[in-house]
Amino acid sequence: PPLAEQKRIAGILDEADALRAKSRESLAQLDTLLQSTFLDMFGDPVTNPKGWEVPTLGDICTKITDGTHHSPPVTEDGIPYITAKHLKIDGLKFFENPWFVSKEDHEQIYSRCDPKPGDVLYIKDGATTGIAAINRYDFPFSMLSSLALIRPDTEVFLAEFLCAFLNNERNKMHLLENMGGAAIKRLTLTKIKKFKVPLPPLDLQRRFAEIVSSVEEQKAKMRKHLEQLDDLFASLQQRAFRGDL
Repeated sequence: PPLAEQKRIAGILDEADALRAKSRESLAQLDTLLQSTFLDMFGDPVTNPKGWEVPTLGDICTKITDGTHHSPPVTEDGIPYITAKHLKIDGLKFFENPWFVSKEDHEQIYSRCDPKPGDVLYIKDGATTGIAAINRYDFPFSMLSSLALIRPDTEVFLAEFLCAFLNNERNKMHLLENMGGAAIKRLTLTKIKKFKVPLPPLDLQRRFAEIVSSVEEQKAKMRKHLEQLDDLFASLQQRAFRGDL
């Protein structure tokens, strides 16, 4: 098309892309807000300036285990199968690239590692070791050994606090200093159980959990809006190439 028409089309696409960029920036700002709130409420998790009691993770969890150490065949359907690739810094993303295993393999894995809603899943093997997310899925699934299952004793501490504690960048570097392995970095369950966790009062953790819930609701709305903007941008591109924009 003529240069003037190209500029007109480019202007429309630039405006649509700018809206997408602002939405992504807003999502990032919410994550930053949550990290700042954690530090304001609980202090630096490494230096523990508020002087909280510091038990080990094994002392305040009802279960710490990991998924299967023998990778089962992946099937086209069956029981959901979650690995480290499904766990992102902003939560579990199973449906973006779903994997499944047979019912028989699932039952064998699930007998030892039975993830439930509210458990914290933690990457303990590979390049993304150290990322944690709360399981919000209400269906059973199997896990690979690259993930640890950490079940907090909710009488003393909450998953929202634990997840923020594990994902805090400064604390993550501190926890991963003693990782083993050469080609592949890994944490053992024994090391995870020995993690020292500053333990604030439960009522303060509950207040933080309420803030997390509110932020997650806002993020869900923003992600939905961003998906709509992505669809709009793709539609505008198609119309531009068809010559009817």
